[in-house]
Amino acid sequence: MLTFYHYWDSFCSIKTRLVLEEKELDYDAVFIDLLAFEQLKPAYTQLNPKGVVPTIEHDGLVVVESTVINEYLDEVFPDPPLMPADPGSRARVRFLVKLEDDKAHEAMRAPTFNLMIKPMIAALDDDEIDAIAANHPQKWIGDYWKKTVRTPIDRDAIDEALAVVCDISRALDDALASAGPWLGGDMFSLADCAFAPMVDRIEHLGMADVFDDFSALKTWIAHLKARPAYGRGVPPDDKRLHAPMAAA
Repeated sequence: MLTFYHYWDSFCSIKTRLVLEEKELDYDAVFIDLLAFEQLKPAYTQLNPKGVVPTIEHDGLVVVESTVINEYLDEVFPDPPLMPADPGSRARVRFLVKLEDDKAHEAMRAPTFNLMIKPMIAALDDDEIDAIAANHPQKWIGDYWKKTVRTPIDRDAIDEALAVVCDISRALDDALASAGPWLGGDMFSLADCAFAPMVDRIEHLGMADVFDDFSALKTWIAHLKARPAYGRGVPPDDKRLHAPMAAA
C-alpha cells in the first residue's frame, strides 16, 4: 500500500509525482488542500510535523521531504532505476538535486507567493492571517505570510529570484553540454525529476524567456516535456493555482 499526500500545484509534490509516474507505481493520492490549510490540521501534522507536502506512507512507514521520498522510492521500487550505477554519476545526480533543494526551490518562493498565492488569499481577514501565522508549525513560514500577504507585489524580489534562476539555468546548461542528454548523463534520473517543477512553474508564470540563452537546457526541456510521465506529473489546467498575475 502506497499513499501519496499532495497538493496538485505544490512545487515539491510535482517533484515526487514525477518519480511515481516514471516508475508507473500504483498509489492512492490524498489531496491536501493547502489553501484551506488542511496541512496544518492535526490529522496531517501527525504524519508530517512541518505541515508541508508531499508525504508518502508505504506499508505503515511515513517518509517526508521530497528529496528523501524520491530516493526512498528509487531504492524500494528499483525498476526503472532513476540513479546511475557508477559512483561518479551518482555523485553528479546528488549534487544537482542539492542545487535544486538549496537554490531553485528557494528562488521560486517569491514569484509563486507574489503572483499566484497572494491573489487567492487576499480575502482572508486579519484574524485569519494571524491565526495561520500563530499556528503554523514552521514559525518562519507563518511570519513570512503575516509580513507579506498585505503588501504590494514585490517586483524586486521577483527580479532577484529570476536572476538566481538564470544562474541555475547556466549551471544546468553547462552540465548538459558536457555530459548530457540528461542532467545525470546518459540516463534520466532523480536530477531531472528535481528540476522539472522549476520548468513547469517558470512556464506557468510566463517567464520562460529566462531559458532562451541556454540552448542545451532548452533541448533538455523539450525532451523532458515529451516524456509521458511529465504530462501526468504536472497539474492539469483545472488543478492549477490561481492564474498568475502579469509577471512584467
